[in-house]
Amino acid sequence: MAPGSIYNGIPPDLEASLCQYAVSQRNSPAVTFHGLQTRSITYGELFLAASGAAAKLALEDARLRPCIVVSARSIDLVVMLVACLLCRRAVVTYDPRHGRQRLSHVIKSSGCSLVVGDAAGRSVAHAASGGVRTSNGVQVEAIEEYARLSSNVRLTCGPPSDCAEGAGSKAAVVLFTSGTTGSSKGVCISRDDLNNRVATEARWFGLQPQDTTLGILPLSFDVGLTQLLGALFSGGHHVLLQSWLPRDVEAAITRFSPVGLAATPFFWNRVLASGKGPARFGLEKLRYVTISGGPLAPEMVQTLSRALKPCGLFKTYGMTEMFRIASLRPDDVEMHAGSVGRAYPGVQLAILRGDGTECEAGEIGDIVAWGAGQMSGYLDSDESNLLRYAPSLRSDCHPVIFTGDRGWMDGQGFLYVVGRADGMIKILDQRVYPEEVANHVADILGLREVVAIPVQKGHAEPSFVVFHTTQKPNFSETQGLALLRSALPGHLVPRRLIKIDTMPYTSTGKYKQASLIDEATRILF
Repeated sequence: MAPGSIYNGIPPDLEASLCQYAVSQRNSPAVTFHGLQTRSITYGELFLAASGAAAKLALEDARLRPCIVVSARSIDLVVMLVACLLCRRAVVTYDPRHGRQRLSHVIKSSGCSLVVGDAAGRSVAHAASGGVRTSNGVQVEAIEEYARLSSNVRLTCGPPSDCAEGAGSKAAVVLFTSGTTGSSKGVCISRDDLNNRVATEARWFGLQPQDTTLGILPLSFDVGLTQLLGALFSGGHHVLLQSWLPRDVEAAITRFSPVGLAATPFFWNRVLASGKGPARFGLEKLRYVTISGGPLAPEMVQTLSRALKPCGLFKTYGMTEMFRIASLRPDDVEMHAGSVGRAYPGVQLAILRGDGTECEAGEIGDIVAWGAGQMSGYLDSDESNLLRYAPSLRSDCHPVIFTGDRGWMDGQGFLYVVGRADGMIKILDQRVYPEEVANHVADILGLREVVAIPVQKGHAEPSFVVFHTTQKPNFSETQGLALLRSALPGHLVPRRLIKIDTMPYTSTGKYKQASLIDEATRILF
C-alpha cells in the first residue's frame, strides 16, 4: 500500500478509527497487559484516558516538542502513545533497560521538553538529564499524572484539532536505531506513513475486530509498535506480555486465544533449542507468526514452518529507516527459505551496481528501496548515506534508502540478502560475508544460534570466529572444524568454533556485535 492510498475504501487514519471504536466498541477490550498482574483497558476507556493526557500535553507546551516516554510495556505507555497522536505531538518511546547514557543522547537529539516515565523510567531519566528540571528546560514527570486523567474529560469524537494542509508530513513517532552499526539516530516517521503502516499491517495479516494478538516486543522497536497500532486500527485486542519466555507465551495462548505473534530470532532459537518444538508451546494454534528483526538460518526456517502448520510463518525484512522492505509469505517458505521474500505492499526494490545501474537477476549488488515505510529523515542530523538519489531508478525524484545490505533478486522477484556491505571482508582474495559463513556452519554442523565474527590484527589475513549455543553430545570444536574443512573452500572455514551458554542480544533481538567482537579478539589475540 503506497502512501496516500486507501484501506477498505477510505484513507487510513488511526485517530479516526480509535475515535469510532470509542463509541461503537466502547466496552470491547483494546489492550491488556499480562504479567505478575493483569490490567485491561477498553476502547472507550483508552480514548477517554488518552484525551485527558493529550489535553494536558497540549496545554503544557504550545510548541508541541517531542515527548519521551520512558517506560516498560504497560497500559499507561499505550495511553501516552495515543495521547501524543491525538495532540499531534511527536512521541519517542524508550525502554528503561537501555540505561541513562543512551537516554541522554536521545534527550539531546530530540530537543524534547518533557520526559514522562514509570518508576524505573524516571530514575533513568533523572540520571540522564541531571535532575527533575534541567537547565535546557527538560522536565521529568510520572506517567500516572498523564495517563490517568480521564475523570474530568468529556468524550468527544470529531476532526483532529490540527487539520492544516500538510500536517500529515509532520513526525508522529521518532524511533531510535539500536546503534549496532554505528551511533544511535532518531528516525522520523510521518503521520501519513504511520497510518499507512498500521493499515497495511492489518490487511497483510487479515486482522479483524474479533482478533487478539500477542505482543512480546518492545514498543520502541518498529515491529512491536506497528503490531500494537495495527491491532488497534482493526478494532482488535492486543495483549502485551511482560515475559517473552516460551512457557509464558504458551500460558497466554491458552488464556487469550490469540491469532498472531511477532517475534525475533532470539525467541525462535529458544523455541527450537527446547527440543520440544513449537507444538509444545501451543504456537501451532495461532493463525500466523513472524520472524522479524534479524535472520534465521534457512534450514531452521523450514523446520519451524513445518512444525508450526497449520499456523502460517511470515519472514520479514526491514530496518528502522525503512519498515518492512520485504516479506516471505507462508506458501513460499518451503521453496524460498533462504529469501526474505518479495517487496512489501507499497514498496519498490532494486539491486544496484557500484556505478548506480541496476543489476540483472542473480547478480549481487546494493539493496535499495523506496515507498511505503520510508522515513522522512533523521532528528538533529544531516542526511546520511542511507538517503540518496538514484537517477537510474523511477522513484519520482525522491531519495531512496540504501540499506547498507548486499543481495540479489531472482527472476520471480524474491530477494536474497548476502550480508552487510560494511561487513564484507576478503580472505584468500575471496569476498566473504559473516552471514554466509554462519549459514554454512549451521547447515553442515546442525548448530543453532550461529554468529560469525570477522577479526583482523594489523595487516594479517582476517579470519572468522564462530559462536554458537548448541549443546551436542560427543561434539568437539576440533571435529567440527575438520568437518567444515572437508566440506567448504578455505575462505569459508572459520578459525575457531566457540560454544557459549547464551548469545548476547539487544532488547530488539539483535546480537550485541561489540560484545562478540571483544570476545573474539580476546580468544584469538
